[in-house]
Formats: sequence, C-alpha cells, structure tokens
Amino acid sequence: MDDSSRGDAPDAAAAPPVAPSSTPARAHVNAAKRAPRASRKPRAEKPRAEKPRAEKPAKTPPAEPVPSLTSVGAPTPARLRSRRRLLIGLIAVGVVLLLGAILAIGIAVGANGDRDDQAAAPAPAATTAAPAQPSATASAAPTTAPTAAPPTVGPLPAGSYAWTALLGGECLQPFDTVWAETFTVVDCASAHTGEMVATGELTDATFPGQDALAVSVSSLCQAQGVVDVTGAEAYGDVQVSASFPVTQEQWDAGERSYYCFVDRAGGGDMLGSVDGTPSA
Repeated sequence: MDDSSRGDAPDAAAAPPVAPSSTPARAHVNAAKRAPRASRKPRAEKPRAEKPRAEKPAKTPPAEPVPSLTSVGAPTPARLRSRRRLLIGLIAVGVVLLLGAILAIGIAVGANGDRDDQAAAPAPAATTAAPAQPSATASAAPTTAPTAAPPTVGPLPAGSYAWTALLGGECLQPFDTVWAETFTVVDCASAHTGEMVATGELTDATFPGQDALAVSVSSLCQAQGVVDVTGAEAYGDVQVSASFPVTQEQWDAGERSYYCFVDRAGGGDMLGSVDGTPSA
C-alpha cells in the first residue's frame, strides 16, 4: 500500500475515548436469601405482687424493775407490813450520795426483837458475891461482877445473824436480796457481795411520816465517814440501801432502827471492807 492510501485511512489512534459504564451490583448467586428481621415485641413485664409482710407482734416493753441492790423479788408474806427499803446511789468519783427510790414494804411487825437476843450478846455475869477463899495472907473480899453491856460496835464475828442483830461493818455473803430475814457474816478479806456499814436510832419525838424519814435516813447513810469513798471508788458501781420503820404502828411499837447496806450495782464481789467507821 502506498503512502496516499495510508493518508486516506482513518486514524485509529485518534478515535475519541469511550466513557466507562457501570451496572448496579448484584448479590452473589450463592448468597443466602435473608428474610427481613421482624421487630421484637417488647416483653410485657408482669407486675410483681408484693407479698404482705406478716406484722410482728409488738414487743411489750419490760416492766421497769423496782430499783434495788440486785433484782429484788417479792418479799415474803411475813415481811409485808413493817419496814421499807430505801435505795441510795453512791457516786464513785466523789463523796456525794444520791437519794434513790423508795422500795416496797417488808419485814413483819414485831420481827425487830431485842438486839441482845439476836446479836448473841454475852450474858450478864452473875451478881452474887463470890465465896471467900481462905488464904494465909488475906481473904478475898466479896465482889460483884459488873453487868456486861451488849456490844454496840461491829463487826460481829462470822456466823448467821438476824438482820436486827447487825452492828455495822459486817461483810455479808451471799447478799441476794434485801428481804433476807438472816444474813451470813463472813471475813471481809474473803469475797463477798454485800456489807452492812452503819446502823443507828432515829431520834424524832413523834413519827414524822414516811417521806420525812426517807430523807432523814438518806442523809444519815450518806453522811461523811459512813462509806469509805476511796475504797468504793475502786469498784465504780457501789450503791447503798437502807431500811427503816415507815408506819405509825411500828413507831408506837418502839421501832427506831435504820440500817445502811452496801453492794455493787453490777452484782460483783468485793474484797475488804468499805465501812467508813464514822466516829460517834
């Protein structure tokens, strides 16, 4: 082919470019057909039925105990008409004693008796003259032995005594209740739970009344020297109780004695005496 024929042929290289075409993408033939997911229905929550709570029976508050040295039981029938116990609290950090509550009446009228009989006092010596004894130098002159006075200062030796026989300073074991008819006196060096620290006679000319006597006895039992405060401070819970006549009938019958007892509010033991031994 000559050069002229070449010039007449269309130039393939000069043809305009064809724009690329596209087709929408199709799922692969092997792809599994998936059904559209159905929207989940909200699960209806069942309302929780509240179980009725069984109401607990209301607690009955315990009856307030009558203040006492320990948990005081009921006095015996023989002691329901005579004397009353008075509780006095001893502040362990000072010398002040606080008047507490008056307790129930106890100890029978006439149980007081003569202290000479209850305290096992020595019997008065015979007053008859001793017979003269022959002697080379002189004969013995007839003499009269003096009558022995009943003891007025305690403590009594170890043993069992009626409550009216105690003189003061007696350590007591056991000391379970203030209503005891008798008390067992022990050596104060041994463990004990109570002590009778003081006793005396009321001097009012006429019966002043129960309340006035309670104040008087409280003052007497908290007087300086009745309780050894220094010794009591070692325990921290020492308390004092007292007994005294509370009726006109007792007063007319001659009852005048009061008694101050000591023990621990917690019921623990004591070693040694806390008797202050006040001077007369």
